[in-house]
Amino acid sequence: MKENNAYILGTDTEELHRLGIQHQVWAEEAQHGWNLAQFKAGET
Repeated sequence: MKENNAYILGTDTEELHRLGIQHQVWAEEAQHGWNLAQFKAGET
């Protein structure tokens, strides 16, 4: 049975590795944007 809300790109080892790299690439930029916007905990 297929899950209705399953992650569309999959959760196999290769995809999880790709997501880890994506996180490494974008984490600093995302944090910088959040800091510029002056977001505080719970404001997302």
